[in-house]
Amino acid sequence: MQGDEVFVPGQKEKGSQGGFFFENPIGIALQIVTMLTIGWPLYLVTNVTGQSYKKQDGSSQWVSHFHPNRLFHSIYHGQPQHFFVLLSDAGLLVMVGLLYYFCNHFGFWCMMRVYGVPYLIVNFWLVLITELQHSDIKLPHYSGKEWNYLRGALATVDRDYGILNAVFHHIGDTHVCHHLFSYIPHYHAQEATEYIKRELGKSYLRDDMPIARALWRSFLDCQYVDKCEDSEGKPLDAVLWYNSWYRSKCS
Repeated sequence: MQGDEVFVPGQKEKGSQGGFFFENPIGIALQIVTMLTIGWPLYLVTNVTGQSYKKQDGSSQWVSHFHPNRLFHSIYHGQPQHFFVLLSDAGLLVMVGLLYYFCNHFGFWCMMRVYGVPYLIVNFWLVLITELQHSDIKLPHYSGKEWNYLRGALATVDRDYGILNAVFHHIGDTHVCHHLFSYIPHYHAQEATEYIKRELGKSYLRDDMPIARALWRSFLDCQYVDKCEDSEGKPLDAVLWYNSWYRSKCS
């Protein structure tokens, strides 16, 4: 919970609330459309769904990937990134200028065809796979004292994207392998996954549900995380599971 940087789930006890956007199919549909169209820019600019950072006095701190002030860059964990953030901002301004020049000479819709639509497709795929590979009712979240590399790496699920498995180098259907051994070339990921399945047994997670249905289920079932109880009824403070406002018990 403390180490994630994106799609960090809210906790019920820390103020997450239900409401129109969580309990209504229209609200859930609006969330999905927003994420798939402008989700990536929103994350970069406002750190939406990202980790919550605190000031020294304990109050919440606004952070952005584009803010040049080091004081606001808790997101970089104190590393000297000030110059590189400024350099990135300058590159973005140049790109905006080029797009403006292109619009003036060739028209807005031409720019959308050659740049805007491809950008939206990249945004769509990037946030879709990030959401689906890491947000599932079967996946636990761990607090600092319970987290370790192996537990964190196994908190993901392989999914079947059909023909897109090959198009995107099997990043979706071999994501467990990607987490465990990120240096394995994509052309060996399927082979490695077969060995991983054999070794992990029931700890290996795969979901072959159609992607559109899986996305809807993810938004419906994974609205916040909450503590569960062990077999003796004691709360497991360091292990949290996805829950939703439609149901109130842990998996």
